[in-house]
Amino acid sequence: MIDELLQALSVAKDSDERAWVFLHANIQELDSTIQDFLFIAAIPDRLDAPFLAALAMQSTKDAEHRLQRIEELGFASKDRFGQHRLSDETRRVLLTRLRQADPARFRLLNERAAAYLASLDHDDAGRYAAFLCHSMLASSLGRASDVLLIRETFSHWGGGANFATNVAQAYPKLLAEHVNAGRLIGPVPTTTELWKVMLNRTTGARIALALEGNGALCAYHAGVYEALHEAGIEPEWIAGESMGAMVGAVIAGNPIERRIDALRALWATFAQHSWPSTQLFPWPIGDWLGAAYGVPGLYSPSLPGPLAGGTAFYDLSPARATLERYIDFDRLNDREIRFAAGAVNAATGNFTYFDNAYMRIGPEHVLASMALPPGFPAIQIDGQSYWGAALVSSTALQHVLDGFGDRALVVFQPYLLAVSDRLPRSLHEVNAKQRAISLTSRARFIADYYANMQWMRRKLRHVLERLPEDARTQEEKDLLNGLVSQPRVSLVNLVYRRQDDDVVFAPHNFSQNAIAEHWARGRSDTERALGRDVLTPKPEGDGGIAIYDTDMRHAPNAQ
Repeated sequence: MIDELLQALSVAKDSDERAWVFLHANIQELDSTIQDFLFIAAIPDRLDAPFLAALAMQSTKDAEHRLQRIEELGFASKDRFGQHRLSDETRRVLLTRLRQADPARFRLLNERAAAYLASLDHDDAGRYAAFLCHSMLASSLGRASDVLLIRETFSHWGGGANFATNVAQAYPKLLAEHVNAGRLIGPVPTTTELWKVMLNRTTGARIALALEGNGALCAYHAGVYEALHEAGIEPEWIAGESMGAMVGAVIAGNPIERRIDALRALWATFAQHSWPSTQLFPWPIGDWLGAAYGVPGLYSPSLPGPLAGGTAFYDLSPARATLERYIDFDRLNDREIRFAAGAVNAATGNFTYFDNAYMRIGPEHVLASMALPPGFPAIQIDGQSYWGAALVSSTALQHVLDGFGDRALVVFQPYLLAVSDRLPRSLHEVNAKQRAISLTSRARFIADYYANMQWMRRKLRHVLERLPEDARTQEEKDLLNGLVSQPRVSLVNLVYRRQDDDVVFAPHNFSQNAIAEHWARGRSDTERALGRDVLTPKPEGDGGIAIYDTDMRHAPNAQ
């Protein structure tokens, strides 16, 4: 016996073969059914009798008996969660041997494992990650980076809390084990790559940004985009107003790999020295410097100004130069991203959206969205004068919801001025709260109105479905067909609740520190929202709107 062992070790080519020689010496005297069962038990990460029965094509009772036997022999034990497992080394050696000696059976057992997991409840992210892993191992390609399977299967799984997030975290870890052992060919897809694939599956959601304006606070939008970008999520539609339109235009007017750099360069252009506040002068000095001298790359004092008969205090010529520097308008008008900027006709008072789906967008259209009187003069476009979108309550969300088509939609909507819960205690705080309410109430009203309309459509659909088909008029049949195909909408409200509740001065504070703070909070709030699995649309036909609010004190109910 010892001589045979030494002989086998002497001809072993590598450490894997030597490990198998030692293990084989321990199991060769066992019943052949138990030896075979050990190879089967190496397929799943944890040992479960029904799972093993499916792999072995035998009864659960037989699988339980053999599981008990290998535990008695010391090959399996219970972990701290009470689940049976082979030791890591035993499992590694068995899998390596099985794949090398009988690759067809290796693939067959993994195929059975994937089929068994697919037959169970689909709300477990760890189970889905294991399903994908076994499917990859069963494939003749054996590539860890082959993510086509995710596109084909993801829409049939999930729905539970944080499902996509947990899959993106668990799946690479499982794959890495098999890549490191040589059972799959690397590289392992990153979490970002997995997010991108899960979003672009056949029932994938269309990603939209509804960006309101509010001066320096719009650096928050850049942080929102950075978090999405690093998760592999790119918007297909951006509707913006005022400074939100400028940020959106920079995103839409640059290739993916240059968007973050372009946004950083944009805000670096505006950034001013961070002056400290004092007890005697508590307001940011940069605000007063901006009022006196303008903001570099954004606006400058208008000369001679209103005192000499002018219609505005400032001139947006610097902003035009900035737009032309950081935006490729040919790319923006290629419509890789649908982009729209809101403005108000200064003569008629009618609100309009300049939308690249219907017209060519130039710097003047973005400037028109920013030209809030009396700070800035009206912008001339095709013989008409336009003022900024902020003249009316926020409507970017309404423009997106009015025509998003027949695909599931996820809208990220930042609220830059959160409404404080406490009552104002000074005239300054009254002014601040009035401003915050006026700027946020319209968007919340639109969201609630749309949710109620979706609820009414579902109720109407249910009523029409109860009518016998031969009793329905053609008009009712057409209406029912439209209601059945109503796509799902997820609205993600990113509420920027700052420690400093001063919303009067904050939009004018373009200091380096303030811009950095706004950007960082936009990023962190978006990362927190992504962790709530807002990107998993419900199955087709489940029309309605789900509202996610990062500030739960003001979260509407999902309809």
